[in-house]
Amino acid sequence: MARAAPASGAALRLAPAGDGRLTWVEAAGGPAAGGSRRGRAGPPGEDPLTAAAESFTAGEGWPVLVLHRDGDRAGVALVRGGGQQACHRWDPASRIPDFAEASRTARALASAFGVEDARPLTAVLRSNGFPAARRQEEALAALGLPPPPQEYGRTARTLEDVPGAHLLRERPAPAGPGGAAAAGGGRAPARPTRPAGARPPSARWWAPRAAAALVLLAAAGHAWWEWGRGGPGVLRPLLLTGAALYLSGRPAGALLGARTRLAAARTAPPEAVPPGDAGADGAGTGGPDGVPGARAGDGARGPAEHDAP
Repeated sequence: MARAAPASGAALRLAPAGDGRLTWVEAAGGPAAGGSRRGRAGPPGEDPLTAAAESFTAGEGWPVLVLHRDGDRAGVALVRGGGQQACHRWDPASRIPDFAEASRTARALASAFGVEDARPLTAVLRSNGFPAARRQEEALAALGLPPPPQEYGRTARTLEDVPGAHLLRERPAPAGPGGAAAAGGGRAPARPTRPAGARPPSARWWAPRAAAALVLLAAAGHAWWEWGRGGPGVLRPLLLTGAALYLSGRPAGALLGARTRLAAARTAPPEAVPPGDAGADGAGTGGPDGVPGARAGDGARGPAEHDAP
């Protein structure tokens, strides 16, 4: 989490969770950066902490579970690989999902967190018993995740008093021509981190493309050989060569682009400050150091957590 969270550019407060393999995360920049307004009952995916999770999980393999709590409503959302993959809400005004829908959501959540039997979670998702906060905690237990901090849903600074909590300042916007952007506070900036967006593509991304490029190159070579011996026209070898060059260029371009973004990110690293130096609004949890977590909110606040890779 500490390595990936700065990629979102948002002000976040982090604290260790469980046995240290998870990390709680909460938005800590006021209403603009901390979540939906009080009294607003938007789904989990609409709050800024979910947007931040989508940013810092891009290109990563570990999941983030975003928690949402607003009055008598609660919800969870699974964010992974830069996007939201599943979500669920316990709301007295909403219908109970049918078994097939609840099963799909439960399987997605269970698979992300390494739980083999999704049936207990399916039952929790189909339960409309209240309070909704209890159903949310039961879902966390079914996934083998720790319960949210005691103050979750009661205060905007859920993680402020959690041992080991620290704050990542919001990354300032780039200055205009002739201007300057300050990290603020006169503190020494944190060691530059490598944002998720600046990391080279994973093997799962480039391996199939590289394999396809090799196959097409071999096919193109054979087609040119046949053409040189008086075989069919030149169109076939030209098409195969073009396709092979296109597939070969994509992995190379992605690696070059990642290096360029990493070099640019190092010029404006976020600042790490002690807890309590800025207002908190929102809470979340993530995995071990370098692995983000999930968010739960009381309107605009709550915890988040995710499993270690």
